[in-house]
Amino acid sequence: MSFLDVLMVDITDEDWKLYQEKFGDLISFIAQRITGDPMCCDYEENVQDLYVAAINSINGYYKKNKITPAQMAVRDVIECPLFKQYTKTVLWNAKNFKGNKATKYKNFMPASIDTVDNKDDLAIDDTTTIVDADDEVFNYFHNKFTEDERVLLSLLVDNPSIVRDNGSININALSKLSGKSFYMVKSRITSIKEKLNG
Repeated sequence: MSFLDVLMVDITDEDWKLYQEKFGDLISFIAQRITGDPMCCDYEENVQDLYVAAINSINGYYKKNKITPAQMAVRDVIECPLFKQYTKTVLWNAKNFKGNKATKYKNFMPASIDTVDNKDDLAIDDTTTIVDADDEVFNYFHNKFTEDERVLLSLLVDNPSIVRDNGSININALSKLSGKSFYMVKSRITSIKEKLNG
């Protein structure tokens, strides 16, 4: 076992404040979209679970890149564009994991939704139908994306192996899968990133 296998990064209050400044709104957005069993999907609990995922993403970034805080300070990691993609992936994966688990438990719980006041939260109890958690993201940004961009996003969701461990997208693989040119795919992905970050 190497030193990096047991490395736990010391995150200072200043580091954590910087992380929250950059990703706090995203955590709040994701926390509101974790649905399923209301007993384990309370907003505040969701935020705490995502904070744990955020801390894991910082430690994970050091481990994946085989670096130490002495080589790259936590503040510099948080400012790094590659980390930005990596931590977003970790946060969304945490959301999907918890949401899928909570949805399974919800099937065993009695219904308690007021259909008049909470009609937007009403879900049809059909255990044969599972709604892809990422549909919520696409619906939220639907008007921001062109048809080409929506197709590429759908391909990314259906083929997560196209996203590398560092959070970058394998443009060659996505180009082959979509049947579009490398340059067209690259320009559309750049456009998507700008819209998501805007």
